[in-house]
Amino acid sequence: MRSAGGSKQTAAAVSTTSTVTVSVRARPFLPRDEGQRNVVRILPAKEDEKDSNPTIVLDVLTPQLVGDPVLRPQLFAFDHCFDGQSPQQLVYDTIGQRIVDSAVNGYNACVFAYGQTGSGKSYSIIGPETDEGLIPRVSRELFAKADVEDFRVTVSFLEIYNEQLRDLLNPAPRKKPLYVHQHPKLGVYVPHLTEAPVTDHAEAMSRLDFGAKIRATAQTCMNSQSSRSHSLFIVRMTRTAEKVIYSSSINLIDLAGSERVKKAGHHRGGRMLESSAINSSLSVLGLVISKLAGEAIKKGQHVPFRQSKLTYLLQDALSGNSKTWMIANISPAQTETEETLSTLRFAQSVKKVRLTASVNQQDETEADMMLQTFRTEIEDLRQELHSNHNPSSPKAGRLRRELEAIESATAMVSSKYDRRGWDDARRREKEQELMRQEVLANLKVGHIKGLACDHPYILNISDDVAVTGRLLYTIDQPITHVGSAANNQIRLLGLGIGGVMCTIKRDDGANKQEIKLHLQKKEKGGRLMINGREVADGTVTELQHGDRLVIGRAFSFRLIMPGMPTTEESIAETSSVEDPELRKLQDDVDESNELIRELLGETGPQLSVGVLSNCSPPATSSHANGDSAGSGGATQQGQEPGQSPGFSSQSQLSNSPVHVVQQRDESGSLVAVWLQSAFYCRLDIMRDLYQQHLENLRSATEDGATNPTSTTEGEAWTEGGGGGKEDTLQATQVWEPGSTNIM
Repeated sequence: MRSAGGSKQTAAAVSTTSTVTVSVRARPFLPRDEGQRNVVRILPAKEDEKDSNPTIVLDVLTPQLVGDPVLRPQLFAFDHCFDGQSPQQLVYDTIGQRIVDSAVNGYNACVFAYGQTGSGKSYSIIGPETDEGLIPRVSRELFAKADVEDFRVTVSFLEIYNEQLRDLLNPAPRKKPLYVHQHPKLGVYVPHLTEAPVTDHAEAMSRLDFGAKIRATAQTCMNSQSSRSHSLFIVRMTRTAEKVIYSSSINLIDLAGSERVKKAGHHRGGRMLESSAINSSLSVLGLVISKLAGEAIKKGQHVPFRQSKLTYLLQDALSGNSKTWMIANISPAQTETEETLSTLRFAQSVKKVRLTASVNQQDETEADMMLQTFRTEIEDLRQELHSNHNPSSPKAGRLRRELEAIESATAMVSSKYDRRGWDDARRREKEQELMRQEVLANLKVGHIKGLACDHPYILNISDDVAVTGRLLYTIDQPITHVGSAANNQIRLLGLGIGGVMCTIKRDDGANKQEIKLHLQKKEKGGRLMINGREVADGTVTELQHGDRLVIGRAFSFRLIMPGMPTTEESIAETSSVEDPELRKLQDDVDESNELIRELLGETGPQLSVGVLSNCSPPATSSHANGDSAGSGGATQQGQEPGQSPGFSSQSQLSNSPVHVVQQRDESGSLVAVWLQSAFYCRLDIMRDLYQQHLENLRSATEDGATNPTSTTEGEAWTEGGGGGKEDTLQATQVWEPGSTNIM
């Protein structure tokens, strides 16, 4: 986004033209990658060649018409390449330092991380407290350079989820939805988005931490929303040196997981399956990049920035006045080759996008003139609105929206250029900060830094660095109740969490090292696990330092006892299932069954889903009890591995097993068989509906929306659209048990 005053430069303003700087960062191998082959290699730039760049070599297993698949390396050259051992400091020195230097000199700057979920995007942009990413390091260096006559900084934190904008710094969110607006002088901005004035690095990080806590408490399903939402941390700064005002903005963006584009898939006639609930903004981003890489603007072609809020907000960063960096995050594991190849190809396209960045500078007289222009525009709009005799007309609505947007922009600009405006903004921010602390107190969420560790506490952990370690709940009462009830000492809202899931009894010893905790499960049903093992109803378990608690399907915590060290780590792999893809699919199937019960209720159709392994028909004896809701979606085997129902033994689908998902009614009759891509589309829809349900919004069923668990003709066995093994399945209707062919 263009900073205030960024569209008007003095005659002495300096412009630079360059392409987007693209870096690739491969994450290290993780425990879940055990046994996988490393398919990513990095070749350094050739020292004897002036324009040589480092090269990514990706080994791709390519099918052959005859014989076994062969490995074929594909090469991609980029500006910078980081392997799994590259430290955060090196990434900052290569990218972050240039961002800071650009912003201090009056250039707008933007960096965005792109890649599949779990590839390290959040780690690169935010990072854990012990190994900070770009945002904390950029903030610290920015304030270290604040040695000019007048230096003012504001920060905003915005989330885009399902095309809805969410202000993460507003303790009392507006009832009216936020929207994107474009002004001839200001460029693209979000009216009424909180711009918190901060005077030092600590204040900026406090705002980042608050926004991250709000994101973490909103997780109603485990890792369901953060991986599908984009987050934008926006830093705006102005500095005055020798009566010249330099203004700039820094956009640090953590994009949603790119695999969502493939999972959304195109079905029958290219229609996006249930597109209303699929995050399609990355698809639009790909279209925009494709147009820009082909020099569409120079050719006078339309670039569809406004098709999504993400691309609308990125319009200046991708085609206007900005210096822009991209970090393409990839996985080195062989199982992720398809996603890695897709990310590298997208990054190659981004590398072709050219930008012209100019220094945003004005003298003080020009700044005053711009403010006066805004005030005149406000008066003109008010008069036009007053003279409109039909306040309910579309024209009146448009005028009110324009007036609202320009009033918000005037306040934003005034806080940067006018001393009184800045002082007013600081006063309002102090009030807002008190409200933020009250919000956290009501949520019973504590702070990690400065905490006197006299009490045991639980700290949330997640595979998403953006939310892990953000929620801290102390166990400081003799009896602590945990669940969704409003009067609980620890209140958690999310899927599979009952009113009182469990109680934690605290027995104090002679000193804090002798404190003992005993957990007892209270709620019948629901999901409560300790170190990967299910806790039975009524069971009393003594807790130990470091224990991992999974409560429902929304939260996972690590228990920290007084005087013991904290650990920032991801959710441990505790399952004995050998196939990680099948393990994850079965867990997601369990989640979908709970969502169905929550959304349809006891009186609704009793549906359940389960995993059908290797595309084999289920045994008839398993119809009634193999896939009951909440049973875990047991794997069912039959025929030959890799053989699809209805295909002869000569018609093999793939060299690897293919897992699909089946749906049954209460009698055990098979209703539908879905590819994983179709199942995940519906799972996302159910997650979104459940999110709305918890937020007391109108449910989709009340609005007459399509039941996400139903399957219309042609949507069960269809092409996945992702170029993977699902593409070999070509059928148009549900497979019926007992049939020899797909109908």
